[in-house]
Amino acid sequence: MKLLVEQQVRREVYRWEKHLFILEIIGKTAPLLGLLGTVLGMVEMFESLHLGGQINAAAVTGGIWKALFTTVAGLTVAIPVIFAHGLLLSRIDSEEETLNRGADYLIREHFSSHGGESAKA
Repeated sequence: MKLLVEQQVRREVYRWEKHLFILEIIGKTAPLLGLLGTVLGMVEMFESLHLGGQINAAAVTGGIWKALFTTVAGLTVAIPVIFAHGLLLSRIDSEEETLNRGADYLIREHFSSHGGESAKA
């Protein structure tokens, strides 16, 4: 009986965690995409400086703007997603513990009440 209950708890936890990897992937890749945009913006800025021969403020600030914007965008996505992922994992762990304790209690009560009845008979 205990084995069946443990299997059911594992199935339920698996069902809860099944799509959490999507949040984890988004949380990990968003800052990297922001960093990629930062590098591309800096490359664009230095390319315009190299090809232009003279310093053009619009080209420099445009590249810096792109670099900063992509960094902000990546972090704006990553921070709440990582926070939500952590909260959901914490909630799943808590619910799993509740299920395990409840299952232990029910099994203990079931076997102690059945054991007492057979002892009386």
